Amino acid sequence: MSLLLAASTQRTIGWVLALLVTVPVIFLMARRAFVILFRADPEVGSEVELAPNRLPAVPDEVLEGTRLDRSLGAGLVTLALIGVVLPLYWLGEPGRIDGADANYNRIFTDRGGESYEELCTACHGPGGGPGAAQFTLTDASGDFVSQVSWAAPALNTVLTRFSEEEVTHVLNFGRNGVMPAWGGPGGGPLTEQQVNNLVVWMRSIQLDPDTIAANVRNGAAERKAALLKEADPSLSDEEAAAAAGAFMGEVDDMLAPLKANAEATLSARISGVERLPEGEARDRELAKIESQLEDFVAADLLAEDFADKDVLIAWGEVLFSNRADAGVYGCARCHTAGFSYQAVEQAERVDGTPVQDSYDQGGGAFGPSLTGGATVTRFIDPGQQQTFITIGSQTGVSYGSAGRSSQGSGQMPGFGARAEGDNEYNALLSQPEIAAIVAYERSL
Repeated sequence: MSLLLAASTQRTIGWVLALLVTVPVIFLMARRAFVILFRADPEVGSEVELAPNRLPAVPDEVLEGTRLDRSLGAGLVTLALIGVVLPLYWLGEPGRIDGADANYNRIFTDRGGESYEELCTACHGPGGGPGAAQFTLTDASGDFVSQVSWAAPALNTVLTRFSEEEVTHVLNFGRNGVMPAWGGPGGGPLTEQQVNNLVVWMRSIQLDPDTIAANVRNGAAERKAALLKEADPSLSDEEAAAAAGAFMGEVDDMLAPLKANAEATLSARISGVERLPEGEARDRELAKIESQLEDFVAADLLAEDFADKDVLIAWGEVLFSNRADAGVYGCARCHTAGFSYQAVEQAERVDGTPVQDSYDQGGGAFGPSLTGGATVTRFIDPGQQQTFITIGSQTGVSYGSAGRSSQGSGQMPGFGARAEGDNEYNALLSQPEIAAIVAYERSL
């Protein structure tokens, strides 16, 4: 926005200076043309009578009478106008600034949307939804393996997973060898302003919390049905879907008493907030309480003596490998080789065999391996791992337990809620869902 503001300011100053210079010149030229055309020049020598210093002086009675009264009256009127107009102008300034910001935001959003439809829909879906990018797989020696359809993630949650600075970096330099560099710093064709327009447009399409929660749950149920069919190919689609629905019911039954206990713990505060008049303050306090309720439930889920660990880990497995919206709600697209292009189900070699016989869930790909107790080694306390998944990897910031920490690269997204400046982005996963993923990863 700063680049466009600077350009607009310079253009405005240029017009003002041009008017200040050209208007007097045009007036003088027009006046001279009128004099020449209509011979309105006084005769030569008449300056003796016409020169101001030769005219009769104005009497003191006039100077200190009517003329002085007119001048003082004009000054008084001008002061009155200034005293009224300036405060009114000042009162309207915040509205003008907000209007200008909204207009700039609209311009950037429209331009970013146009750039997206022109440049990005070949891989990502229309409107920021999921898509697919054609990609050539090669082996370590560079020989052809397969032409695959790589799942391109939906971008309608990207600003929860990454900050705007991180999204800009990806647009500039690409990601994972599949997403190309689009910005000038990475050798791409887009200017800094065009990249910023794309980020502003993405800001405008982020999903609301209810839609995100529904997508996560539906994706987890679909993944559970797929896993059940893999374990028992004789199951029909309807039978697998019914069994997956029953499993999600088990998850709800597991969470219900934990939520009830958390609500009982916070009952006094909840009742106090509910007595507040409806409005922004009440909604804000209720949101804080909801966040605390999730934290209490997550802590109970990760307790060593938690009774339903099998259900918790099974839930974490389907959340980890959730394919909804091209895998943006899960972890497998980065931590499981071949998961993003369905190497087992769809990708084939030249001889027709699958690119992979099976997935090594959490075995590592773009992200590191999580198997062999890697997360238990990195995070002694599961609560630390919970926090890390919530906020993601921060560039240059260490993560992990003391003596076992690593330096953050900014590549690992955060799955919790994010606030950035005046913009707030909804969480991709609830704290209980993240706790389930933590439990699953610690079991690998």
